[in-house]
Parts: sequence; structure tokens; C-alpha cells
Amino acid sequence: MLYSNSKRGVNSLDTSSNINFKDPDAVRELTKCLLYRDFGLNLALPSDRLCPTVPNSVWFRLNYILWVQDLLDSTGNLENDEFDPTREVVGLDVGTGASCIYPLLGCTLRNGWKFVATDIDGRSLEYARENVKRNKEKVGDLDERITVFDSSPDGDDIFPLGKLGIERLDFTMCNPPFYASIDDMFDSARQKNLPPSSACTGTATEMVYPGGETSFITLMFNQSLQLRSNPGFENTWYTSMLGKHSSVESLVPAMKLHTKNYAITEFKQGSTRRWGVAWNFGDRRPRLAAVRYDSPQSRGLMPFPTEFEFDAAGNVMSIGEAIDNILAGEIGLRSGEWTWDPLVSAGWGGVKGNVWSRAARRAKARGLEMEGISSGAALGFRVGMEKGDQNVKVKIRWTRGTDSVLFESLCGMIKRKVLGG
Repeated sequence: MLYSNSKRGVNSLDTSSNINFKDPDAVRELTKCLLYRDFGLNLALPSDRLCPTVPNSVWFRLNYILWVQDLLDSTGNLENDEFDPTREVVGLDVGTGASCIYPLLGCTLRNGWKFVATDIDGRSLEYARENVKRNKEKVGDLDERITVFDSSPDGDDIFPLGKLGIERLDFTMCNPPFYASIDDMFDSARQKNLPPSSACTGTATEMVYPGGETSFITLMFNQSLQLRSNPGFENTWYTSMLGKHSSVESLVPAMKLHTKNYAITEFKQGSTRRWGVAWNFGDRRPRLAAVRYDSPQSRGLMPFPTEFEFDAAGNVMSIGEAIDNILAGEIGLRSGEWTWDPLVSAGWGGVKGNVWSRAARRAKARGLEMEGISSGAALGFRVGMEKGDQNVKVKIRWTRGTDSVLFESLCGMIKRKVLGG
């Protein structure tokens, strides 16, 4: 046995010695076993609250955590998209549940992470605190790296900052109530072609919210709008997992009215799919894999790509020198900055506007300032190269800014000049 309490699941084995996934006790004990085996987490899970079931539910949550990591890593350091082990990160888990699974997984995987976990259910809060204490060797004692708060007195206030004592947030996570009503929950179960493969022990508070997940995340988005100018919240990644693609279709158009810095992803486990949405009111842009995924169905919803690449004939050194000369000449000292490092075949830059346009060149020749040129950097970018079998692949990465047209113009200019067009 991997875990002593797994003996409780023995009576739920069928004649083939398989786990009976319709038995809540068996599912709960198997979940505890695998979380202990794979992450060293020792959980207490009540029989009357939602359990992050295996395999699907636990791995969805892990993939969600990894996606948030990717969003943070690729917007933390403008020179690369790599994990910074020295960075301290603060996250908020809205509706942490009895398992407190997101804070426990997040703090287990990243030593620099801290969490504030909220819930409105007293029994879930009791178990969440107990689960932090059980795993203090991995995540620190209660209130050291994970603080659990009762948010019920605040009604619909998802971010009760005064009570939580939060001065900054790097990200939020949420697995919102899925159903709009109890009837909606039962209707959904009846309409499925097959019975659920795993037992569900969730309460109405955990699974039902008027209007369902779309209504809950709309409320969250509207409240996040009030925080965007607060110091410490300008670059917060607000995120949520969603159970319906129709929710993505409903939420994204409303988000785009207020920010173009958002992300959509898909989580797949077997035949089951979930979706992730994230938004940010700052100007730091995540890498392409974190921003969007390949989906003809969702193409119209996807944010603008943050990466562009093309192939060029030649060797890395000669193409690098060409790019360095092009950007040094086009940007200039008064229009931005550009640094090229031949040792890593990569460069970093920022521009105040479209300083390579004909209008900008004419204004520069007359000693005039072109309209539309900002005092600070309007666009941050990186350029890197990889040696292919026959060509050099040039990769341009959008790192900062809100103007996708400006980024697209930069990419077109670099490609045109490198290829001699």
C-alpha cells in the first residue's frame, strides 16, 4: 500500500481488482494515495465536500498550475521566458475548497510562491487549514506560505483586500461553481450519454452559482477592473478554469473591451476538456504557448500572437550582424534602445513608436518629432535565432506594449530588410 488509509478502498474493488470509481470512498482514498505518491502531499478529505478526483480532476488542476507558471515566467523577465527561482510570487485562490489543492500544489512545485486561500464554507475552511498543517514540512506551517481566510461575510466581494491584508497580487486562480441552479446540475447529468465515471460529492455551494460559471467570472472580471490602477495590482494575472467552451465564447468579447492582454488555453485529459482564461491590465506579454492554442473553433476569440518567425538563408553570425545593423539604424538613440549579444545570438529592444515608417524618417530628416511617438517605450521585443538544417530561423518575441499593429509592423520591417525585399 502506498498510503495506510488506502485500506478503506479495498471494499470498493470490483471482481477484476479495479477501483470502483462510482464509490466516493474509493475515489477519495485513491486521490489521497496518488497525491502522496506524486507530490508527497498528505491530505484529509471530508466525505461531503468536493474531492479533486483522479485521474482527470487532479491533472486538470496540475495543468492549470503549470499554465499559470508559464504566464508568470514569461512576463517576469523581459530578457527571457525562463523561471526565476529568486522571484517571490503571491497568489490568491478563490474558493480553495476542503483540499486546498491549488495552494498546496503551487507551493510544492515553487518554493518562492505564497498563497492566500479563501472560501465561504466553514467545513471546507476547517479541512483546508488542517491540510496546510499536515504538509508544513513541504509548504511551511499555516500562515507561513499559505493563509486560509473565511470570505463569507463579504458577500459578493471576491477580492476583500482590506480583510486579506494583500498589498500586491501576482495572480489569482479559481475553479468557479459550474452550474446555474440545482435543476441545471441534475439536467446536465441526465443529458449525458454515459453515467459519470467518477463519484461526485460536491455541495450546492461548491457547484451552483446563479448564472453559473459565466456569471461568477463576469463578477470577478468587473471587480478586477476596480483594482487595475491600484499599486501592486497593475500586472496581476487573473485566471479561471472553465467547464464549458460556451463560457469562453461569452466571456472573451467582454474582456476585449477593456484589455487586449489576455490568454486562452485548453486542458485535455483523455476525452474530457476544460478551458482556462486569463486577463491582465498591464503591458507585459506572455509567450505564445501561454497565450493561445491551436483551435479552428476558437480562432476568432484568440489574442494576437506574441511571437513571429521566418527563415533566412545564411549563417547565424551573418544574419545576427544584419539584424543588429538594421535595428541600430532604425531605432536610434532618441527613438528607443537596442542591444545585441552575439554570444547568445539574441537581442533586446524597445521603441517609442513606429520610428521606421516613412513618415518617421521624413520627420527625422527635418529634425522634427513625429506625432504618435511616446515618451516611454511603446513596444518591447526580443529577437533570437536558431540554426536549422538549411536556414536560420529568426524569432521575434513581443514582450511589452499594447499595440499589436506596431508589433506586426516591426516584424514585417525586420523580415523585409533581412530577406532583402
